Amino acid sequence: MTILFQYMLRELAKVFGMCLSGLMTVYLVVDFFEKIRRFIRYDVELVTLAEYFVLRMPAIFFQIAPLAMLMATLLTIGVFSRNREITAMRSCGISLTRIAAPFFLFSAVVAGVLFLFSAVIIPYATAQADYVKTFDLTAEHSLHLTHHLFGDDKNRGPALIDLGELYKDYGVEVVTNELPDYLPLILEFAAYLDDGEASVFLADANKVLGVLTDNLKKAGSPYAALLSIIEGRATLTRLAA
Repeated sequence: MTILFQYMLRELAKVFGMCLSGLMTVYLVVDFFEKIRRFIRYDVELVTLAEYFVLRMPAIFFQIAPLAMLMATLLTIGVFSRNREITAMRSCGISLTRIAAPFFLFSAVVAGVLFLFSAVIIPYATAQADYVKTFDLTAEHSLHLTHHLFGDDKNRGPALIDLGELYKDYGVEVVTNELPDYLPLILEFAAYLDDGEASVFLADANKVLGVLTDNLKKAGSPYAALLSIIEGRATLTRLAA
């Protein structure tokens, strides 16, 4: 790899980085202001907000990288032309193929990175971002079950305390930062119980599970099918009783 090749590659990489960061910033700012009413309405925490946008970045990168590559190529060639560098290269007998080689190589590397993103990173990050958007940014889909009964009412506190005491009575220690009414935590607790106790325990949450399932179905969420299974078990237990 010649000094000239390294120089052209380095300049292209710098311009690409600036174009990519600029487009990414514009995209994130526009996306933020499009959703700002929802964030304010549901009083979203900054940590949750940051997590959502970080998870969105791989998909955004995949969308804007080709445009950033095109802009970087045009701008870099424009700078070389303005500084008479292309003329100097041609005067030294360097062919257009050799001049274009750094651009082809860098484009191939970007294409490879995009392929890797689309095959491995984007599916995972998009699924996580959808999860955060569904359950953490929308109050009607909250996995904290007492929220659907009491909202932010003061009566929610005693309900959470009672649920926490129930865990302690069974010798279950909650080691996460989540509240006791967090659905995955409730299901994990139900797994410690025998089938009869677990069914009765879930039956007590049947009404809330129904509300949550209906809200997810209205939103067209794929998670609605999973909640329907949980609700179905609780419903069957209540009918049997």
